[in-house]
Amino acid sequence: MYPLLMMVVLTGAAALAVSAAERAPNFRLEGVDGQTYELKQAAQEARVVVVDFWDSGCKPCKQYMPHLQTFYEVYRPAGLALLVVARDTALTVSKVKPMVAAEKWTFPVLYDTDQKVSQAYHVKVSPVTFVISCNGEILYQHTGYKPGQEKELEAAIVKALGLSEEDVARLYAQRESAAEEAAAATAGTESAEEAEAAAPEGEGAEETAVGDDAGETDAQQPTGEAGRAGGEPLPCRDS
Repeated sequence: MYPLLMMVVLTGAAALAVSAAERAPNFRLEGVDGQTYELKQAAQEARVVVVDFWDSGCKPCKQYMPHLQTFYEVYRPAGLALLVVARDTALTVSKVKPMVAAEKWTFPVLYDTDQKVSQAYHVKVSPVTFVISCNGEILYQHTGYKPGQEKELEAAIVKALGLSEEDVARLYAQRESAAEEAAAATAGTESAEEAEAAAPEGEGAEETAVGDDAGETDAQQPTGEAGRAGGEPLPCRDS
């Protein structure tokens, strides 16, 4: 049911880090949401950071980006951060934000219109993906995309996070459960709105009041915060 990622072996130059001791250049860029993102901060707050260079005209990216969204949803609770850097220049940058909204990507997408960050990473095409440890070490990089290569990236993420097959299965199950709960909540809201709209005048107000009381009760329930899979985060890799 779940991918047996631990069986994937990373081989070949594309699957190797540039250098065992090479560090990822730090950067600060504005996102499509107006917030500023810094690699150093993301690395300090997460266990592993994936940085992907992308542009709105990248054809292979249309197949690749959905996999990044999946990995972001699955492994974020385990300590994964994802920063997607848009390489679009002033000629095409206006396409970036509408595309992010249309595709419903929830990970940060950052503007690199002068391509200084792309140059710092020696990126000249899209996509190029890096897996970076919390101390800034480049653990994996890959240029381009062909169907099936997402498994290689996922294996690198799983290895960097120190997850077992059981951890991976649990994370996928948690994602499916969250999606089902969200779908059920949406369906319940739509049903309540339809019932209220169909109710005779007077009854609607009473039902609304009941709904408000129910909302207050829900608000009092402890929501908590999703814990990291496998307990406390693993320490950074040794330099």
